[in-house]
Amino acid sequence: MGMAREYLRMHGVEVDREVELGRGPVDFKVSAGSNFRLLIEVKKDHSGTFWNGLDDQLPSYLASDATDEGWFAAIRYRDSKTIVARLNRLPAAVRDAAKRTGKDLHYIAIDGRRPPSASKIRGNET
Repeated sequence: MGMAREYLRMHGVEVDREVELGRGPVDFKVSAGSNFRLLIEVKKDHSGTFWNGLDDQLPSYLASDATDEGWFAAIRYRDSKTIVARLNRLPAAVRDAAKRTGKDLHYIAIDGRRPPSASKIRGNET
């Protein structure tokens, strides 16, 4: 965060984490002056409150901050069928939430699983 913050500041962008916005802290707030702001809510794929982050938390934070753009970041740590189904459903869920709230919502799924060790790579895998 320290390196990213300094780089972004050189370009007029501020990133703040755990900003208190009404009903609790949003994970990240990104701004460039008062004309550009976006909020980012991050959830682990296996969290029991995964959908709450998209359906309730992010829209609440956006309303509290009078911000129109939000990102929902899903961090994948597991391989279960439930997790795969949840991540497959994510694009449609984000579209539905954007339509329902009138906000510009986006998502990103980040693969946080550990890659296999080099000693387990076989054949043409890289």
